[in-house]
Amino acid sequence: MPIQFTRFLYEKNDVKSSLICSMLEKNLDDTIFWINELYNFNKKECWETIWEMYFDFYGLFNSPAETFIRNQYYGGKVYSDEELMEMAETKEGNAEVGGIKELILVCRNMIEWTPDPTVFLIHQCFKSTYPITGFRGPIKSWIKEYPAKYVNLVRALDKMNYRNIAYYLKKLMDDVDDGCCEDGVGGEGGMDGEGGSEGSVNACGEDGSEGGVYEEIINVVSKYFKEQKNFTFKDGLYNHLHLIPYTDKQHIVLIIVIYLANYNTKLDLNVNYLSERKDEIEMMNLIDNFKGVKVSKVLLDKRIPLCNSIYPFSRLNTDEKLLQWSQHIGACLWWQNKLSKYNGYMDDGNIQFDTANARINFRKKFNFVSGSTANMDKLNDIERDNRKTWRDWIDEHFPTFHENNLLKLDELQLPATFQFS
Repeated sequence: MPIQFTRFLYEKNDVKSSLICSMLEKNLDDTIFWINELYNFNKKECWETIWEMYFDFYGLFNSPAETFIRNQYYGGKVYSDEELMEMAETKEGNAEVGGIKELILVCRNMIEWTPDPTVFLIHQCFKSTYPITGFRGPIKSWIKEYPAKYVNLVRALDKMNYRNIAYYLKKLMDDVDDGCCEDGVGGEGGMDGEGGSEGSVNACGEDGSEGGVYEEIINVVSKYFKEQKNFTFKDGLYNHLHLIPYTDKQHIVLIIVIYLANYNTKLDLNVNYLSERKDEIEMMNLIDNFKGVKVSKVLLDKRIPLCNSIYPFSRLNTDEKLLQWSQHIGACLWWQNKLSKYNGYMDDGNIQFDTANARINFRKKFNFVSGSTANMDKLNDIERDNRKTWRDWIDEHFPTFHENNLLKLDELQLPATFQFS
């Protein structure tokens, strides 16, 4: 993936990682800084990151909060489930999306909730390719009643082997995404169709409708927990695929499966929601305002250190990369807006201007990297690589996690580095 710099010339994934870390450390000031930096990069991607954080760390035991985040996503407007389902079915989900105030409000509330890394760790496995643990012994007779393509998933569920659950879910859903459906949702899913060979998935329903398989996977998993574990819950869990304005539908399927596996765990149903505070908005405005700051000092004045990370920072902010900053800002909406005001545009990775005067005026106002050796050294000083192992990171942020015997880090065989969706 090409290098993508944000407004203050951080690498985008470093901003995402620092946002997650600041949230888990309950550092609201830093969280506001990082959410603002990501928002100025791309509002849609910022909301996607919010949903990813919620499902990875908070959704499992704070599921009622899903509605609160969804309402903020729509700018505070409350839609009924029926309205959201209709929007999804008609592909008219073009409602106005909440801005930075709503994002800060979500973050301020999320910081107060109790995080849990279970989904995050399984999600990391889900996004990795690795050998699975082979099954031992004959297939139980009742498992053979499931369509053949789901047999291995059901066996993994029955053994509660999260590594294999992640693997087979990923395989099933990747086959869907490689098939005829655009996003793998919608349509009339079911469990009555004939199963194909192991691992093969027809991405379309028998009636030719698109996307029934994601729903079908949820129905298969629901059937297992109802019949084999005697769990009692409402049907229609697959509706979350349509009700949640988050494009990573595979992540939603994954958390539904993990939610059912932890169904008897007590949920936090008494979530108190905090309201907007004026001082937080003022802080955001202060970050955004660098009027009167010498252009070559903006980064020194506004940037803060990256937060300790579970994965090594990209280390892209070296002298060479920062001096080439103009080649890496094309994806940032904030920079696109500034360029357009000076009749500038990106052409093959380079900034071009209609006139020489436009180039000079733009550089006078936005050449944040002057090339000064002293300034570069100070900037690189704050880019500290504090790499931690998975176990170190878990021990630091979730000291009681190892008391949960459902999930063992060694069995998961986690990837070497953190991965974003």
